[in-house]
Amino acid sequence: MKAVSLRNYKKAETGTTVFVYALSGTSEELVKYREIQGDKHVIDDVTGKPLYFTTRYVGEAVSVLFNRAGDKVFPDTSEMDKIKSLAEQHGADFGTLLVQSFLGNMTSKKAPVQAETPVQEESTDDLNDI
Repeated sequence: MKAVSLRNYKKAETGTTVFVYALSGTSEELVKYREIQGDKHVIDDVTGKPLYFTTRYVGEAVSVLFNRAGDKVFPDTSEMDKIKSLAEQHGADFGTLLVQSFLGNMTSKKAPVQAETPVQEESTDDLNDI
């Protein structure tokens, strides 16, 4: 299933931040998700999609997977796990650069900016005279 970030809020009783994602998937996946959630299954009033709640921010869009037993779901954090591993292997400076790059990609909602084609200037010097 795919989850897209909708919003977040703080629980009044604990102050814990909760991130809310709208889920999409096959009809079989969504039925299975509804069964797992039971009376905690919530449909978004605006999108009409089932909601996935987590206390961990996992990006603007993420895959949500079923465990092997098929009785729980979890966000696919394998990309974040890879970044964390590289940062641990190569030290703080490299890790900081990786995390900054990953966060920029992870939180970006804008379309990528395309670089302009470089303009080739005409040379006034004829290097063949040298």
